[in-house]
Amino acid sequence: MHTTNYIKQYKIFSEKDLSEIIDDNASIEIYASNTTFDFEVIEGDLLLRGRGCTFPNLISIEGNLSVDAENGEFPKLEKVGGNLTLHCTAILNQLEKVEGNFKCIVDFNFKNPITISGNLSVKNALVTVCNKALTKIKTVIPVNHQYEVESLSEKGIFNIDIFGDDIIIPHHEIQGEVNIYGKNISFPNLEFIHGLLKIESRDELEAQFSHDFPVLKKMKGNLKLIKTKLSFPQLKEINGVIDLNISSYAVFQAMEKSGNIIIKHNCGAKLSELKEINGSFNNYGFETCYLDKLEKVKNRFCVFKTNSPNLTEVGDLLMNMGAVYDFRHLKRINGKVLYSHETNFNTLEYLGKWGDERVKSNYKDYTFPSLKEIEHYLYDKNEGFEYKAKNIYFKVNDNLYVTKNKFIICKLPFYEIFHFPSYPISKLVSVLKLRHHHFGNFITHEYEREWERYETPFFTEILNKIEKLWDEVEPMKYEEFLF
Repeated sequence: MHTTNYIKQYKIFSEKDLSEIIDDNASIEIYASNTTFDFEVIEGDLLLRGRGCTFPNLISIEGNLSVDAENGEFPKLEKVGGNLTLHCTAILNQLEKVEGNFKCIVDFNFKNPITISGNLSVKNALVTVCNKALTKIKTVIPVNHQYEVESLSEKGIFNIDIFGDDIIIPHHEIQGEVNIYGKNISFPNLEFIHGLLKIESRDELEAQFSHDFPVLKKMKGNLKLIKTKLSFPQLKEINGVIDLNISSYAVFQAMEKSGNIIIKHNCGAKLSELKEINGSFNNYGFETCYLDKLEKVKNRFCVFKTNSPNLTEVGDLLMNMGAVYDFRHLKRINGKVLYSHETNFNTLEYLGKWGDERVKSNYKDYTFPSLKEIEHYLYDKNEGFEYKAKNIYFKVNDNLYVTKNKFIICKLPFYEIFHFPSYPISKLVSVLKLRHHHFGNFITHEYEREWERYETPFFTEILNKIEKLWDEVEPMKYEEFLF
């Protein structure tokens, strides 16, 4: 076995096979026919090769989607994070975004506007969006003069590059992407942008507040500013990424929800009404970002140069060495804590991952007086957290972590093991049987000499399971064992 990080493949011939899936980031190949699957999110790839399958609750596929069989139904699917391939038609009425490439060999109509970030391959098929050819929608229209605006689709189905100055775009909604390079561009009626909004100043002088979005309320795509200052008085929600570059500054007077936010060097932002970040937050800018109303960050929250006194839930929490933070309302850390130091976690009830020595060495006096549950915990006999842990991990030697159900081969610290594939504990037994004729031989020649020994019933349970499986599994075949 090797430690290369790869996507494990699972072939599904019936609903029972779903129980075999233990990796989130996996490639799921479905061969079952006329079957309903209750996924909400698929972190890896989905290959549909069985006819008549339905996915009534599936909202997002983070990897690729390939539809290779007829009558597939995805009535709620909104996003494909990788490539979309259609060898057969399917119900995709709510699909809004494909972040990779799109390949289609059958005639197909997207009933709603869709953003495709990658390349198109539809040479032998008629693919339309709202009954307009997809290839035309992907074409970027340059606008240098005001009169050229008159030729734009009234429904806003276009991508534009605005190079001219003092241009007024009268649309209420734009389905595609907008790239602005000119000065004093105004959108007096625009309320909704589906695609990317990128504004880049070509002026050598200091960035100015020169563009106007007085009634813009929602963006589904990304916002990227390069040497630009901008104010959004009514913008409440951005689903995509906010990316501020090269002396950019943005004022969001009403925004409550956003995707990823990255404020780069010499940039800044005001986000006084922000309550939820459905992604990560990083501030490398020149000023502190006051997030007084922020309650939830889904992914990684880097607290450098931030003030977020009302935070209640976060994915990964990244703090600075030597700094003191006070999270007096924080109840959930769904991921990991990095570089914590003298921080108040008095209200914390849930920890996603705990046990990395790099963290604990920097935070020797940590206490979690309100802690109720840890999802993934690396055992430490001095802590007593094992009774609050859902999954207890034991590092038995330099490159092996085990739990009661699985094992992971990894030489890296605990927080890194989740990037590596895991295997059922029965496979560990099949490997051990290559080296040991019986369980007693394993105990005396490997466990007692090479494994870390833990005096806890939770580890004894693992040893008992290995002993029970010893007579049930076959030794791994040599051709299966990859070094």
